[in-house]
Amino acid sequence: MSPEPDKTGIMSTNKSVPRFFIDPASIDAGSSGAVCRDERLCHQVRNVLRLKDGDAVQLLDGLGHIWSARLVKTSRTYIEFSFEAGREQNDATTNSERSATPFRLLSCLPLIKAHRFEWALEKLTELGVSKIVPFQSDRCVVRLKADEEGKNKRWQAICKEASEQCERLFLPEILPAMTLADLLTTYADKESEKSKAPLLRLLLSERNDLAPDMVSTLYNHKSPEVPLDVVILAGPEGGFTDPEQELIAEHHFLKVSLGDSILRSETACIAAAALVSALNVSKH
Repeated sequence: MSPEPDKTGIMSTNKSVPRFFIDPASIDAGSSGAVCRDERLCHQVRNVLRLKDGDAVQLLDGLGHIWSARLVKTSRTYIEFSFEAGREQNDATTNSERSATPFRLLSCLPLIKAHRFEWALEKLTELGVSKIVPFQSDRCVVRLKADEEGKNKRWQAICKEASEQCERLFLPEILPAMTLADLLTTYADKESEKSKAPLLRLLLSERNDLAPDMVSTLYNHKSPEVPLDVVILAGPEGGFTDPEQELIAEHHFLKVSLGDSILRSETACIAAAALVSALNVSKH
């Protein structure tokens, strides 16, 4: 029996079709195909997956578009793809689905040790976080350096691979690492700068110090009309200093609890993201 298109317009088969995010600039203006010069992708296609010319793939631009395509030519420095006619899913549907969720999550991730930080990036991406904001505070074990461009590219590659694996249509945005003071200033307004959606700022409490639980807080601020941008701030190893706690309170972050256990920084961020993800798909 031949495969039939599903509701997204993509051919459904029993065989899993590899998905790859590519730079939108590499897509042909007439949408007939794409030429990608990403060395990481070339290595993955040729040496890891060992795909051949003519193999079926799905290409995403990170903005909500997805194409069914085939490999035309693979080399060590570039890959050429051709799109199958009528096999684009426009982002109109996916954007409406995205805006229909009650919460969009912005996770502020402290600069912890590299292997734990990168693991958290992967898991936050899988849980659908919209934006990740790395930051440095007084007790962070990792310090900001003058040139973080290379590190930021590595972080973006980790999130891209995680997005391909979990079949996200949208890539999470990763901001350059900043200081806690700059982070608080960035999210000082009551509305998200880009979307103009209401902004809820939450500080994950280090201890269950009578702070309300996070789920109840989200439900109390949930709006049936517009999605809510939720900024979740977790402390580093050792927590925030007293002056930092005062500064955070001055910027109207609400303390919320994830329970009685004292969690590692990355565990707290991931647990909070999992709660938001669950609430976004809840029917209640």
